Amino acid sequence: MAHRTGRNVAVLVTDTAGRAWRTGQTDIAIGAAGLDVLLDYAGRTDPHGNELAVTAPAVADELASAADLVKRKLDRRPAAVVRGLGGLVLAPGAHGAGATVLVRDEAQDMFGLGSREAVLSALHADDQRGFGGACTPLELVVQLSALAEDTAEVRVAGDLVTARLGGTERQQGAAEARMRAAAFALGWSPADGAADDGPLIRFRLRTP
Repeated sequence: MAHRTGRNVAVLVTDTAGRAWRTGQTDIAIGAAGLDVLLDYAGRTDPHGNELAVTAPAVADELASAADLVKRKLDRRPAAVVRGLGGLVLAPGAHGAGATVLVRDEAQDMFGLGSREAVLSALHADDQRGFGGACTPLELVVQLSALAEDTAEVRVAGDLVTARLGGTERQQGAAEARMRAAAFALGWSPADGAADDGPLIRFRLRTP
């Protein structure tokens, strides 16, 4: 999708995506140049005198969705031109921040927790990790120990969590696969380094 005014052109690359709280799909911007993709209304006042705090229209996604209505899904029309919104187009040579600013960071991930865990996280007022923050080392030990089913010894070792695998080779493989998946979901990643005395997995906090 492109918007053109005089010699100023903004370009959007779009793709189709579902929505967590809605059925059906709509197009969103996955790439943007020359466009203000997000308008921050915080601090403005609406016609009723209410000060806005979090309103921030994702205009790049809105334009992507509008262009999709013109292109239509089955008409093999790859591009659309949108006119009349020159106020969103940046000056010649300015590319803007791009579509990446529309992606929530990990700490604001609303779906990093399951429904039960999300309720508990919201109730703990002293929990500053955010929606998608990593769990604590002790919490990871508890979860990995439960998944290991007595085939691994899991403990905290400095800034790492280690899991020494036991049992048969097949049990070790199954436990390792489960623990790696669980650790990733909880904000941890396997750390480099081989063990000197038997199968050992090390996990470290994943950095954004």
